Amino acid sequence: MAIASAALCRTVNRIVAATCGSTGRNAPVTATFARRVPIGVSLPATMVLVTAGMYVVGTFGHDDNWTRFLPGMIIDGVGLGSLTAVNQAASLTFASQENAGMSSATFGTLRQIGMATGIAGLGAVFSHVAQNKAESGVAAIPEIDALNSMAVLGTVIGAVSVVIAVIAFAIDHGRTRRCASAR
Repeated sequence: MAIASAALCRTVNRIVAATCGSTGRNAPVTATFARRVPIGVSLPATMVLVTAGMYVVGTFGHDDNWTRFLPGMIIDGVGLGSLTAVNQAASLTFASQENAGMSSATFGTLRQIGMATGIAGLGAVFSHVAQNKAESGVAAIPEIDALNSMAVLGTVIGAVSVVIAVIAFAIDHGRTRRCASAR
């Protein structure tokens, strides 16, 4: 069990490094992309990248080594870096000039709250699944099953978020078109 935990810790450190590296490199490119592509297209597209990364991470097996995480974490890193730039652009797009600072601060605050809540929720899922698997003796390495459960939950939440975003932007686009034709 100690060997599995040490291996998992090393894996998580490498995953964090891969994700941070990808996020920092693509955010400036995405900011330019966000100015040229409508928010209604770029926001769901970046959310799809994050969801796809979570799905790929969730396919980790008992016999896989740490490099199996890398494709999913790179996709997640690109998606998160893109999503950050697009979300910031969206928060400033819909705010007046005098309220831009308040909009940016509100976005930053809510993002931090969302991350803290998500980490706590996924940590609870991880703990619950790992404990149940360890007690029942079902899995040789209960942390792997718990990690896959977290990734599946993240994938489902991401997919639902993409659908909600697409519906919301379609409704907004229809409303904007109706208002323009009524003038």
